[in-house]
Amino acid sequence: MIKSCINCNSSKRKKNFEEWYNINNPRHSIEKYDKIIKWIIKDHKLYIEEKKPKRIYKRKNKIN
Repeated sequence: MIKSCINCNSSKRKKNFEEWYNINNPRHSIEKYDKIIKWIIKDHKLYIEEKKPKRIYKRKNKIN
């Protein structure tokens, strides 16, 4: 998912990034495209908080 302004988001709809991003659009460029791809592949990981895995408890069967 790529965050975008309201106008861009509306034009994007359900298209994937490759379908939607057109470098012929005056607001788009190959430089911006490269930055977005870098963010998708690598940079966003710098902002993800690593969480510890949840501990799983096994229930003991009680025989009455």
